[in-house]
Amino acid sequence: PALLGVFIAAPLFSREFEQGTNLLAWSQSITRLRWASTKLGLIAGMVLVSAAALGVLVIWWHAPLDLANFDGPWSAFDIEGIAPVAYAAVALALGMLAGLGIRRAVPAMALTLFVFVGLRVFIAQIRPHFLSPVSGAATDLRQGSWTVSTNYYADNQGHQLSLDQVNSVMSGYNGPSASGLMTYMHQHGVNLFTDYQPLERFWTFQLIEAAIFFGLALVLLAASLWWLQRRA
Repeated sequence: PALLGVFIAAPLFSREFEQGTNLLAWSQSITRLRWASTKLGLIAGMVLVSAAALGVLVIWWHAPLDLANFDGPWSAFDIEGIAPVAYAAVALALGMLAGLGIRRAVPAMALTLFVFVGLRVFIAQIRPHFLSPVSGAATDLRQGSWTVSTNYYADNQGHQLSLDQVNSVMSGYNGPSASGLMTYMHQHGVNLFTDYQPLERFWTFQLIEAAIFFGLALVLLAASLWWLQRRA
């Protein structure tokens, strides 16, 4: 998606301004809105349909790996489902705005890449918190769970224990094996917990992230059309 915005959307309008061909189009009784919508509409349609087809293809291709990997489809979250389509929409809208605002191809391409990558990194950081994670025993995690925290020790009520509290319980164990130690600690109310997102939330997270990016794409598109009408 980043390359779509950099090499297709950003130069689409900036080169028109650099070469002055936009003035020729506007002198032919073509409104600025029609000029922009025609240029972007055809490309956006092809790109979004292609991105959707690719997302479906990746779901089919990655299905055996989803069954083999412990974290299931979460490991391919960015490349399957509807999220890539939303990424492509933002990349196109961002490239359009950069091209209209800067009016020079190379700086518009650089800005598109920089902002898009930064946005993707930011959303990836907050993605684990779209919904409050589930806390549970680390040994009871089911296949397809996405672990979003490091393991920690907690009591039977889920209250996190300090290292001193855990060491205090461990000091009373004199058995020969590590498995026996875990049983001993469990008997004394100390359990190894982790926070995770269950497999059932995968498509919910896809919808949340897609909604964020599609909403942002609409905002960027509206800003581009406003800029075209008022500033260009």
